[in-house]
Amino acid sequence: FKPEMRMRAKTRIDAVSATNSEALAICHRIRRVVFCEEQGVSANLEWDDLDSQCRHYLLYRDDTPAATARSRVYGEKTIKIERVATLKEHR
Repeated sequence: FKPEMRMRAKTRIDAVSATNSEALAICHRIRRVVFCEEQGVSANLEWDDLDSQCRHYLLYRDDTPAATARSRVYGEKTIKIERVATLKEHR
């Protein structure tokens, strides 16, 4: 511990599988903000046909949606993690 470092309050992080329409809508909003609005990715590229084949995750920081990701089976023994997006205020 260095004396000049400030102590941060503990932050609680919760990750959940986004299995209902409300959670999926939050995941999509985060992706739209991060990829389409901030990074300029075309909505046509962001919303692909693979979304329905994926498991979606939502990360909360102190009960506030902060990030999302999706995973999908990619081959016999591989799971691919994709579309990882964190809102600017939580980076």
